[in-house]
Amino acid sequence: MRKLLILLITVMSSLASQGQKSYESLLKEFMTMGGTTTKTIDVSSMTPMLLELNKKLLGDNDKERSEQLVEEYASSQLEQDLMSNILAPIFKDAISEQELQELVTTLKTPEGKQWKEHSDKAYEAGGMAIALSALGVMYSDSKQAKDMTPDEKCPKSYQELFDQYYEKSKIEQAVSTMMQKMVPPEVLQKAKDEKAKKKFDEFMGYIKRNMKPMMLNCAFEAMTTDDLTYGISLFSNPAYSKFIEMSASLYDIKSPMVQKLGMSMLQSYASWLQQKGVTLQVQP
Repeated sequence: MRKLLILLITVMSSLASQGQKSYESLLKEFMTMGGTTTKTIDVSSMTPMLLELNKKLLGDNDKERSEQLVEEYASSQLEQDLMSNILAPIFKDAISEQELQELVTTLKTPEGKQWKEHSDKAYEAGGMAIALSALGVMYSDSKQAKDMTPDEKCPKSYQELFDQYYEKSKIEQAVSTMMQKMVPPEVLQKAKDEKAKKKFDEFMGYIKRNMKPMMLNCAFEAMTTDDLTYGISLFSNPAYSKFIEMSASLYDIKSPMVQKLGMSMLQSYASWLQQKGVTLQVQP
């Protein structure tokens, strides 16, 4: 009986591991094809944290050695560890493998591929337009920058369809988060200064007022009405909505869930160092 139990446990563990790998592969494919972003967590943003962690793990101040280890880890293992320790566990609790497979299948259709190509162009142009315009507001001496308006060539029917697309896609929330990350550190450091705070409020106010017309104009240049209709259908899919929601949760670094998964990530880095033959002074 004991041998049978051990055999069953071994088989179940193997199946669970295969299931995790299968989910990770599918999730990576979906994110590459058209999730919120191909890198929901920016790998480069992890570098400062790992360099700081090295001070504790390595027990020395060899900056060059520390940077070399982090660079090697980032190029060889970091992305996979992010997927295994953070992304897959978070999304697997909300989206089943079957739901994920259905999303991948719809993105592989001709309509899905066209939407991906055209929407990428629109998002890229929109992000650049918003960033440049808003930063211009921040560093401008003018009291009030001119607000954007829809392209006069854009028909009312396109604008009405885009309104639905914009609302369903939650572009505004995603771009707002991105813009917060793009704020120059020196501006945040001077946030207590009344003048700097006023300028920062103008900056964020301009984004809020002008994001939609700027995105509309960029979409009008790159996306057809068929693209908008496809996008509305995709964004209405409950599984896709869950994906967007869980992606947003990754930015809440104070969340117990994110902190717990973050510790798993650091443990993976420590294990990688040990596999490289690096002697650790302490465990993270």
